[in-house]
Amino acid sequence: VLEPVGEESFINKADFVVLDFILDDKADSGRDALNVIDHLNKTKRFNLVVVYTNNDSSDVAQEIAHYLRGKNEAAPLGKKALKRLGDIPDGFWAKSFIQYLSGELTPLEDWFARQGLAGSPSKTDIENAFEIYANDRFPNTPTRTASSLRGCGTTAQAVPWICGEGVFIAVVRKDKACDTIKTLLEVLKDCLTTFVPSPISMLFHKSINTLKEGGTTILEQAF
Repeated sequence: VLEPVGEESFINKADFVVLDFILDDKADSGRDALNVIDHLNKTKRFNLVVVYTNNDSSDVAQEIAHYLRGKNEAAPLGKKALKRLGDIPDGFWAKSFIQYLSGELTPLEDWFARQGLAGSPSKTDIENAFEIYANDRFPNTPTRTASSLRGCGTTAQAVPWICGEGVFIAVVRKDKACDTIKTLLEVLKDCLTTFVPSPISMLFHKSINTLKEGGTTILEQAF
């Protein structure tokens, strides 16, 4: 069991974590788990995390990805923009939110037209609609000076994943058939394969962190 921690000396030693998204049943909130993810994301190591949840895995992944990216509060939608958007069915923004955060929907106007909707919004209209959805859905997300989100997406088996600056997360729905570390590691491997990170960038990242732990400036000088 990993509880919310303030001890950097402990949290810095994590490499692989299985984290329940609801750490406090009474609160029925993922806030404590998000705080742990925030700690892991700021550590010197690159941590692999499986977030284990009874909730909808897509909803949880959206909340984590939005939390790492930070809230965009400047997202107005005037009457003209709402008219350009037209009638949007329930769940439309939620269904594509992870792809929006990952940048997979660009160009946004073409993507919107392919959905078969009648509206003709601009790129800004669509962005603002996504941001308003996120702010309403996840009101407690912090505002950040810079995003900590490096990427997000889903595997062919619809397992969502999120990559931050110091953490890679697979969000897995609880299932008795998957209650083994071996199975969870296989899911995590599938997510990493889908992400397809650059081996060189991963090597640099690992080298930088290893040398930082040793307190040396040699790598910085070399670069």
